[in-house]
Amino acid sequence: MDSFVGRAPELALLRTAIAERGRVVLVSGPAGIGKSRLVAEAVSGVPGVVWGRCVAEDGAPPLWPWSRVLGGLPAVPFEAADARFLLLATLTEQVLGTDLVVVLDDLHDADEASLALLRQVAAEIAGSRVLVIATHRDTPGLTSTLAALRGGLAVRSVALSPFTTEEVALCLGGTARAASVRERTGGLPLLVAAMARDGGPDAPGDLHVLVQRMLGGLPSEVRATAAAAAVLGEDLGVLAEVRELPQGRINAHLSELVQAGLLTEAYRFTHALVRESIATDPDLHRRAALALERHSGVPARIATHWERAGTDPDATIRWKRAAAAEALRLHAPEEAARLLSQIVHPPPEVLVELANAEFLAGRVRQSVTRCVEAADAAAGRPDLVAAAALVVRGAGDPWVLAQAIALCDRALAHADGVLRARLLARKASLEVDADQSAAAEDALSEAEACDDPSALLDAARARVGALGQPGDVAERLRMADLTIATARRTGQPMAAARAHLWRADAAYQQADLPSVDRELARLAELATETRLPTARWYHLRASAARSALSGRFDQAREESTEARNIATKMGDPLAEVTSDVFAGLVALVRGDPRDLPTSPAFPRIPVLEAAQALALHLNGARDEAYAKYERLRLQLRHPRPGPRWLGVLQHVTELVEAFDDEEAAEWALPLWTPWMECGGLPGGADSFCGGAAARAVGRMHAVRGHWDEAVAAFRTAAEINLRLDARPWLVHTWLDLAAALRHQGNLAEATDLADRAAAEARRLDLPGPLERAENTHPLTAREREVADLVLQALSNRQIADRLVLSERTVETHVRHILTKLGLSNRTELIARPFGGAPRGWRGR
Repeated sequence: MDSFVGRAPELALLRTAIAERGRVVLVSGPAGIGKSRLVAEAVSGVPGVVWGRCVAEDGAPPLWPWSRVLGGLPAVPFEAADARFLLLATLTEQVLGTDLVVVLDDLHDADEASLALLRQVAAEIAGSRVLVIATHRDTPGLTSTLAALRGGLAVRSVALSPFTTEEVALCLGGTARAASVRERTGGLPLLVAAMARDGGPDAPGDLHVLVQRMLGGLPSEVRATAAAAAVLGEDLGVLAEVRELPQGRINAHLSELVQAGLLTEAYRFTHALVRESIATDPDLHRRAALALERHSGVPARIATHWERAGTDPDATIRWKRAAAAEALRLHAPEEAARLLSQIVHPPPEVLVELANAEFLAGRVRQSVTRCVEAADAAAGRPDLVAAAALVVRGAGDPWVLAQAIALCDRALAHADGVLRARLLARKASLEVDADQSAAAEDALSEAEACDDPSALLDAARARVGALGQPGDVAERLRMADLTIATARRTGQPMAAARAHLWRADAAYQQADLPSVDRELARLAELATETRLPTARWYHLRASAARSALSGRFDQAREESTEARNIATKMGDPLAEVTSDVFAGLVALVRGDPRDLPTSPAFPRIPVLEAAQALALHLNGARDEAYAKYERLRLQLRHPRPGPRWLGVLQHVTELVEAFDDEEAAEWALPLWTPWMECGGLPGGADSFCGGAAARAVGRMHAVRGHWDEAVAAFRTAAEINLRLDARPWLVHTWLDLAAALRHQGNLAEATDLADRAAAEARRLDLPGPLERAENTHPLTAREREVADLVLQALSNRQIADRLVLSERTVETHVRHILTKLGLSNRTELIARPFGGAPRGWRGR
């Protein structure tokens, strides 16, 4: 079937896509349906066409088809999760910056990294001058990728059907055998073409038999070359060496195979099924492996050849490990785990490598299980037990943390020196994740003594995780400086990013806004320098928190949304949930449930459960919120160690007041009181600074009916929130103070504060506080109008004329105003500084 037959609508669609560009076209159908042939016909004569073939059966490394398209892959020298994202982003930019037609053939054989890159390219391809055409079979492993791709606006699909009898007749050059061939082949173009070449009336409808008949007419030497070529696949550069023949003889053999219809002009088999029908000799795989070893071939391909040769298990293991290491270098841990899991009866060192790959791939439970297996198999090898214990770097799963901590204890029984320091530091870090008391100081001492970067970073993180008191600022800053210095000399920018957040936390605590803004600037520089998504995420989260603190809510929402999008692309659900928690706090401070996320899915982590209970309350689901609060409130009696629990305290305190829970307020008060002079609690730099801690102290006193103590705490909170430029929290503080003053009978100052709060709430668009201010104001709406005109020095007669009232009615209003505000005469009313600026109730 040398001439192209049929497929007119599909060909037209592809040619239109080639002309218009900026899209992805998916060409689907079963094996042998003619997908590649259709694409080859469509792109014939089109400049800038590049093919990337997915060849999973040959042991291709990660991103193989894309590396063929782009001519290589850039190096990204950073931590795994970030590096993979950055690598994909860099490759996407490279692809979309071209004017190419990219053909990805046999997408069903692609590795996960190649599919991830295609998804990212498809998401951004609209408007570019690139066209991507991908051929594929509909296999289970491709289902999720196809669903994601087909949901895009710039993606089109073409499904190929078998040939009709008329199209079969065109292939055969006549109608005499068309119906019979159509029935025997099902109209599958590959079989139809093979039968057309065979030409005989008794040509079989089985591809393997057809291929053997085609080979049968060739000399034995050519058949042997065909078998070797089938084994080598794309590595035909060593074909002469494997056959032990001169290159000229090999070239002649390849030409005969082209004439026989088994190879294309480019010396590729006409179809993978044809190649599979020929490649059967295990000894050829052994010779291919040896030849590729001599020529520094691709490790994954060499491993595949040794595996199929079945003669040297040690060589198979050696090259599988080398291929897995190459996959990790290309930030494809899923592929590394796949390769290592294929090793039968793996030794303990392979189990450790597999556990590491699974951890990097996000399969944390499988990873820690492998670690335990490796430690069990490594009896008498303390180095391997320690290596297994150091695989898990952190987790949110209590079971995983318990297993990992136990492994550290097991390894510590036989460790000393640097290895002991690393294990102590890792154990302390994991204990912080598990909300356990960590021996962070001991771990830090040993890490500093041996000056091991890995131990230092883990120990510093553990130490900060154990710093839960107001007086810990200096130590938190010291740990930040230590981490930043260590991260710089070891090239670990994410450790530095976390340290800048620690410094920002300390600055918030000290109400030092210039220092907060300096740390945000450092995070911005880090994100720009590294282009790492997590660095950008940290900067956006910290920026959203800073914007919201000052009342720039539109900007804060934009920054939080962008951060969530990055988290989604990284596949980090906990990072995504951070934006949901932030949205809940924005809803709290604005008093507007419309800011709440729609049906957020909160993992069962204490701070997130508290955030969910608060969100339910804000959304009016009071009974459901109280059901969760009943259990959460008990944590106030038995607080957990470290700063991580302070987020729970902050959320639960809101509910203590909402449910007027005097008993819980008594428990919470001593937890807040030490933070009285602080501008925020640790941990708010990348979520949302809650403003002056003194406000929480005042609220707990208010719930208990201790109004003098409440007033004193609210005055302190107002001063600190002014220094913090925490204008939304200042509005809440003024309203809290006003309410406490009214309980003391100080109506005049309470009214001033309510007025100031209302004016600021209007300016910042805080509907909840504004409603609270207006509903609790001692004056009626008419009395506020009269008071406003009194402040303008109008007489009762002038006010009566302005408001179309009788003078006696105005006198009555003025008398009520003076009584409610505790004033003796209108001169005092005019003299008192209502609301500071603006004055009075203007702008209502």
